[in-house]
Amino acid sequence: MKIHEFRPEILCFNGKKAAETFLSTSVTYGLQKETINQTRLFVVPSTSQMAEKHWDEMWWFQLKEVSRK
Repeated sequence: MKIHEFRPEILCFNGKKAAETFLSTSVTYGLQKETINQTRLFVVPSTSQMAEKHWDEMWWFQLKEVSRK
């Protein structure tokens, strides 16, 4: 798995569905409790036009703050 190979500090999922499919569990937006080794997981609303009702740029600003830590 590329995550194990490259070991990013943060992995961001573009949409809840992608995160839930990958993690096999329900998620909320934002930083997740789960990690993959040292990689923190973050979920933002999908950028798909079909998901525009869930769009909130706040999550992208939070991702920016989390990535600085």
